[in-house]
Amino acid sequence: MRAKRQASKETRQLAATSEARYWRQIDRRQRQRLRVSHGWLTVRDRTAQLRQDGRVLANLLRSVLPALVGTAVAVATLEAAASALHHVLHWGNLFEPITADSYGGFVGAAVGAEAVFLALFFTTVGVIASTAYAQVPGEIRSLFIRERTSLLYVWNVAVALLIGLILLTMPVVTHRDPHGITVLLFAVLTAFSVLSLVLLGLQMFNFFDLSTLSYPLPRRFLQALKAASAADKDTPQEIQQQAAHDRAAEVLRQYGQLADLIRGRSIPEADAPERIARQLLDCWNAASGLKSTIPTKSKWFSLAAAHPNWLTMSHTQLGMALATRTGVEPTLAPDPLWAEQLIAGCIERLLPTLSTKAEWQRAIRVVEEANGLIFNLATRLQLDEARLLRRTVATYLHGIVEAEPCWRTSPTASSSRCASNISGSRRHGGSTIWPPAISRGPSSLWFVHSSMKSGPS
Repeated sequence: MRAKRQASKETRQLAATSEARYWRQIDRRQRQRLRVSHGWLTVRDRTAQLRQDGRVLANLLRSVLPALVGTAVAVATLEAAASALHHVLHWGNLFEPITADSYGGFVGAAVGAEAVFLALFFTTVGVIASTAYAQVPGEIRSLFIRERTSLLYVWNVAVALLIGLILLTMPVVTHRDPHGITVLLFAVLTAFSVLSLVLLGLQMFNFFDLSTLSYPLPRRFLQALKAASAADKDTPQEIQQQAAHDRAAEVLRQYGQLADLIRGRSIPEADAPERIARQLLDCWNAASGLKSTIPTKSKWFSLAAAHPNWLTMSHTQLGMALATRTGVEPTLAPDPLWAEQLIAGCIERLLPTLSTKAEWQRAIRVVEEANGLIFNLATRLQLDEARLLRRTVATYLHGIVEAEPCWRTSPTASSSRCASNISGSRRHGGSTIWPPAISRGPSSLWFVHSSMKSGPS
């Protein structure tokens, strides 16, 4: 009986499938489920977006709230000090409460001017960033955006705006009039903002020169070097040594990016390469002076593969390598020349762009300074470092000597042909070199020039 009822039920279901109403009901239910799914996904996406907005707002409040609270505390402290000195010092209205009618117009106009100054500053920054720094790495762009003078100006304008808003809202909120010294502080900050905008507006256009961004880099490298050294203090811990290495490596990486950008410019410029090359030589000299205070196994040094010598290898390792016909696995050892090699690579890329046809004296000055550094390195018995710098400068001078015949045979020869000779021998990308930098250079150049006769070591 039960099987008969089930068969009749299935028969009715099969009969219903032949009707259009059955399929319309199925389609309606599927549409309802789809709408519910879309609604659930929308709610979930909105919830996730609100959570993300909340996190962004929380981070913004954490960044802004200290400045707001600090400014309010500074104004409150100044007001309390003015109230305490009200009966002691009688310097006009400096420590006297003043009404809002006497300063409201000035503060309102100054707040509007401060907002305009801030807008003009960021407009100028945006124009420079979109033109001169449109195709540069992010680290170089961050050097421009986080330039210290610009940051101090922005914070000064922001603090002046906050003090102005406090002066405007104080009579309404606290029913008390501010003292004259608070209005004077706001006037001083406003005047400083006006004068800073004039000076900073002229300095902003200097950032079209990429070498301007390198001014804070030597100080950062020296700070990292001192943090890794053990001079006048205990030996730093491994975490401090690693942090110092990371900061110094970041500085040298930024120097390398600046060198590549200057080298790849279509319009040659000699001032920027000279400035960066001198800074790199100063960093090398500073590292040479403090290198003896850094422990040998410090995390300041990068790890490099050290291959064992077959003559000093143990008998077991040597027998295993010969029996299996395989090499011996190298070990990681500190590389004492990691910073010097990076600096030498940057100088090697900058030297060809340094000695342009009209500014070959700059190349002489840089080579003279390099000669002095080579002498200092040799005096400190840092022979590997001295040979590395000597090889870098000598290779550069070899490229000039090899390109010199094209200038002697044809003084009016095109600079492109000489540049092609140099690029073929030095692979420097066709920078025009001026041979009189050697033939007419001072006697200090002869040290490196004469050492090249047998080829760079």
